[in-house]
Amino acid sequence: MLSDESLRNTLEPAVVVMNAFKKASSWKVVYAAWTASKQQDRWYFIGLSAIFLALGTICIWLNNSWIFIFSLAFGSMGIFIFRFRIIDRHPIRNTYGQLDRHFGINHRFRRYLIFRHHLQSAGIDSNTINRVRRILAAESKLQESRRPKLDFLAGAAVSIVAGLSVAMSTQEHLIKSGWTLIILVAFMVSLYFYLLWKSVFPGQRHTEQELECFLTWHEEEHAFSKRN
Repeated sequence: MLSDESLRNTLEPAVVVMNAFKKASSWKVVYAAWTASKQQDRWYFIGLSAIFLALGTICIWLNNSWIFIFSLAFGSMGIFIFRFRIIDRHPIRNTYGQLDRHFGINHRFRRYLIFRHHLQSAGIDSNTINRVRRILAAESKLQESRRPKLDFLAGAAVSIVAGLSVAMSTQEHLIKSGWTLIILVAFMVSLYFYLLWKSVFPGQRHTEQELECFLTWHEEEHAFSKRN
């Protein structure tokens, strides 16, 4: 006989899985990667970011597009160091070696270990994971149908800014006033921090796929344990 209790017992494991996944957040591994990275790399990133912002301000003040190009170069180097020398350089590499190159992108191993710990503490086994996966798949489709198309909005914003820049660049009085350069610098600064954010937090769709990846790993681990 179906009841409120049966519904609660059906959905509670999915809540446990989602809470375990939230506890294995990217914030934790980013902080761990930052503190474990070389101090020299941290100062390089901070210095390059500061130069990028400073040159962006100076190019507006002097209305000099060449300085703007230099600021882009320093900003690109800052993103490169943050992504490849800080975020992707973590001691977890020393544990998994070659596996990390294929499966440990953005410290997936570290997050999975936290996730697995919470699932084991809650007694989630492979049979439960099968049921949870179906529930979460249905929920994901519902959420996706209501989710705003952020990629479309971002593309529209880029097109609008680019269009305004081109239009303003044809107006001599606007060129002399420096408004074209101001818009470009503001746009590039926003894009800079957006890229930093996306390099660590790829987005909702990626998060959902990563949860599916973790559930698959956990399920396969149970299957391997049973065989041995």
